[in-house]
Amino acid sequence: MVTKLACMLLLVATIEFAMAQQPEPNFPPPGGFVGKPTLAQLVGRYRNSVLRLRVEIVDKKNGAVTDAYATGFVISDQGHVLTAAHFLNGVDRYATVYGHVASKFSAADELEIISHDTTQDAALLKFKSSAIVRIPIPIGSPKYVSDASTLYVMGFPMSEEWFYDTGTLTGKGGPLGSWTTTMSFEPGISGGPIFNADGEVVAMVWGGVPGSEGTLNRILPVNLLSTQIEKSGSKISSDPPWSQLSPREQIEKRRRDGVFIRDGVPGFPMFNNGQTSILIASDGDYAVIMVTAPRYKEASLRVLPNQERRDSAGLERKYGIVSNHSCIAEREGSTEPFGLCGMFQTKSTVQVTRSKRADQVEYVTMVWRIPKAELGEKTRTASLGVVGESGELLSDGYHRIIW
Repeated sequence: MVTKLACMLLLVATIEFAMAQQPEPNFPPPGGFVGKPTLAQLVGRYRNSVLRLRVEIVDKKNGAVTDAYATGFVISDQGHVLTAAHFLNGVDRYATVYGHVASKFSAADELEIISHDTTQDAALLKFKSSAIVRIPIPIGSPKYVSDASTLYVMGFPMSEEWFYDTGTLTGKGGPLGSWTTTMSFEPGISGGPIFNADGEVVAMVWGGVPGSEGTLNRILPVNLLSTQIEKSGSKISSDPPWSQLSPREQIEKRRRDGVFIRDGVPGFPMFNNGQTSILIASDGDYAVIMVTAPRYKEASLRVLPNQERRDSAGLERKYGIVSNHSCIAEREGSTEPFGLCGMFQTKSTVQVTRSKRADQVEYVTMVWRIPKAELGEKTRTASLGVVGESGELLSDGYHRIIW
């Protein structure tokens, strides 16, 4: 009980702090980093999206079996993995690839080969099991990466259990449009993700140049890998890195691309126009949505499940706070009390915090705690909007969340 109270107070304090920033806050990117992430932050966020790959290669002449190793990384929430095609040289397209997520000693998952292109040296794999929802690494635009930029790499070279490193870009004039970097690549890390300073993948490890004694190492910018990336349903961003966007552009990108919410990660400010602030966080099987608005306003949380954004009575659910701060749900005309409201799993009472700012307008913080299964159990995504007492949107449109 004490822990939940402390969490709620922390979230409320976060909203009040965000609202106090004028004229607009600097929103963290969809990945949740405030400012440019450190390498340690990147590893903490995306280690479980990087895997060591192994495949058995059978010599057709004598039947001898050898193993080949590489690194791959998740690029879609459907479980697609991008890696280097030369890793699959001589492998039958129906062969099974085994992946060890985050550590070479983790349990092996089976992946199928979707397609590969030796010209691009890119291969697309997919986890056979859909039981685990994978977290894709965002794919950034290579055109905003300049010479001498800081780059990060993760993967599994040689017999390493896990590996990551920092380097710089040293040139863009390599064969087939490849780039060069100060990072040294050993066998096994081919196919590994190369991050820019904003935490986006902008290239993939190609490998070290034979005879260079580790001084010449090449990476492939993601624009050269676009065919395999697009087959997964993912896209290469055309936007500048997050740190180069204005606050208003950051808001638009957040609304368009969605926000990942995960347990243990602080709540993400989704919107702040100086009067109304929206923050969302994850709490186990529940999404916690907190809205701070002027006291005279009444608000209801409008949810469009399964990525639907249109205002359709058949798809829309409203989770509302009426004037006495009770929490109700309107489901196709019904006003039955809904589920669990507030942080303490009460039946009808919402925890309310009031405060006054210098303008003496009284603000109220309203909390919804809604089962994620109600928001879109199969797709693990929904669009949220906050509606005022006259039906107007207090938020700047609908915002997509993903978990």
